[in-house]
Amino acid sequence: MVADRHHPLALLGLFAFGLFAGPAAAESVPWTASLSSKDVVPPTNSAGKGQLDAVYDTVSKEFKWTLTYSGLSGPVTSVNFHGPAEQGKEGPILFPAGPATASPIKGSLQLSIPQADALKRGVYVEIQTSKFPGGEIRGELK
Repeated sequence: MVADRHHPLALLGLFAFGLFAGPAAAESVPWTASLSSKDVVPPTNSAGKGQLDAVYDTVSKEFKWTLTYSGLSGPVTSVNFHGPAEQGKEGPILFPAGPATASPIKGSLQLSIPQADALKRGVYVEIQTSKFPGGEIRGELK
C-alpha cells in the first residue's frame, strides 16, 4: 500500500523533470526589410523597391529568406547581407543572399555564432546592379 501512495508523486516528479530537462523549444524569429534607394549609402536615384521576409530558428540556427524586388535599373549583379552596421552606415558582407537571379530570390543558411549575433546588432540586405555597383537598393532588417 505504501508504494501506491507514492506512485502519483513519482509521476509528478518525472513530469516536472521532463519540463526542465527537455530539449530547448525552438523559437522562430521573424525579420523583414523594405528595400529602397534612400537607404543606400550614399542614396541613389533608383526607382527600385524590394521586400525581404525572413525567419531565424534559434535552435537550428537556420535563417530562411524570400527577397522580392522590382524597378531596378538593370540586371542584378549581386545580393548580400551586410553587418553589423548601424542604419546609415556600411558594414562588411556577412553572407550572400544567393545568386543574382530574377525576383524572387529564396535561400537559407545555417548561421555561425558571429552571423547570428550580427542580427541583434544591425544587418541590412543590399542589391547591386551594373549602374549602381555600390548598391541600388537597401533595407535594414527589423
